[in-house]
Amino acid sequence: MDICLKKDRDLFYHDKCDGYDKSIAIFAGVAAGLIDSFFVGNGIDSKLGKWSTAITDKAIVFFARHCPGDKKWTGKSGEDEATRAIHFLQERFGVNYDQKHPKEVGGAVNLSTKHHHIQSLAHSPDLIGLVFSIIDQFQGQAHFILNGEIVVVKTNEQDLSLYGKSLPAKIFCATVNWLGHIVSDVGGSYESRKKYGGRGSGVGLPFFNLFLLCDFGSINTSEGKQNIAEIATTVYGKGYDFRAGIAMAIPILVMKVIIDVLWMVKHLFYHKLPLKECIPNSRHDDLRMMHLIGNSTFCLVDITDAAIRSKGADIYAFIMHLNYVGWCRLYKLVVREIFIKLQLGIDYIEMQYQKADEQLSEYINQIEAYDIEAAKLEIKMLEQVNKDLLATGSEKDCANYLYSMISVKHLELPFNDHAEFVDFMNSDKILML
Repeated sequence: MDICLKKDRDLFYHDKCDGYDKSIAIFAGVAAGLIDSFFVGNGIDSKLGKWSTAITDKAIVFFARHCPGDKKWTGKSGEDEATRAIHFLQERFGVNYDQKHPKEVGGAVNLSTKHHHIQSLAHSPDLIGLVFSIIDQFQGQAHFILNGEIVVVKTNEQDLSLYGKSLPAKIFCATVNWLGHIVSDVGGSYESRKKYGGRGSGVGLPFFNLFLLCDFGSINTSEGKQNIAEIATTVYGKGYDFRAGIAMAIPILVMKVIIDVLWMVKHLFYHKLPLKECIPNSRHDDLRMMHLIGNSTFCLVDITDAAIRSKGADIYAFIMHLNYVGWCRLYKLVVREIFIKLQLGIDYIEMQYQKADEQLSEYINQIEAYDIEAAKLEIKMLEQVNKDLLATGSEKDCANYLYSMISVKHLELPFNDHAEFVDFMNSDKILML
């Protein structure tokens, strides 16, 4: 029983972070927060922001030069090299949902070269974008978000047919086409870079366009009162896009590496555990808690920095200084921990149910193995013996009756004569027939 209780207790008390673990996690969170504050900022005009923009342009040029297919890009180096590479990839991976102006969709959606990537669901660099891209390419339509609702527009690009003879082949080609088009737009569309210059408007952060469905609220901004969807659109237009997300991911990666490496060193040299038990993964409860503590510390530093830099008044600056990657990771860590705890609770309930089921099965087997008819006959015999014993008038008659039971019922008695019977009856012993 004590062993079972110990196992049950272990199911619920797995968080074994000691003071060293918590100190490491807090240190990593603060260090990442300082990197984010001084080197990431809004992810656009900071040191890491400019680096992410430059590295994205280089990646686009590299992809254009090595892109498989009959069409090859042989652009020459120059200050507009990335823009020309984008133009090549947009033609190479043309899609039917790349409308940029209201007239292209019959005025159904107020589009612009600056915001159409965030308004188009198929341009989202995540699972939502992939699903809607495949649907749009198959159905010849485009899905946009307008006033908190999804608007479906029929497209006219009849020449953009899907390759592939079978359905799986068409889905594969649609997926490749979506991925290539995302690469062409991640550095800003060709039109937006030509019209506005600079970095243009790239694809949004993963799942960020879901904020456009939040067509509610009234928040004071420098452009008047706006709802959440309008604020998200404005922030995106100011450059809060996927390239800013690359810069934001750097301090998160640094924090994760610090925690994982120091946790591994501590378990390897301090706890003297074998190497195979020191490999960081989510199965270790203390490591999960360290990441949760570290990420929470980072978000605390991040939101404090955002409040200071926005001076508590500029909502756009406040949001753009929030590390979207860090907050998304915190959400993921919290949800994962909740599910793990719920699963442990379910495992505990299943274990208790299994114990009860085993005990019940054992009891049923005992009942099934018991001879009911023989038990009834035994009870009737004992009742008759009891009546006969009560009818005897003396101890001698009682003893003689019991002696007779020996020969009739073949019973073994703890006495052999009258004297032994008297001694037995005066004792505390029990006669079992």
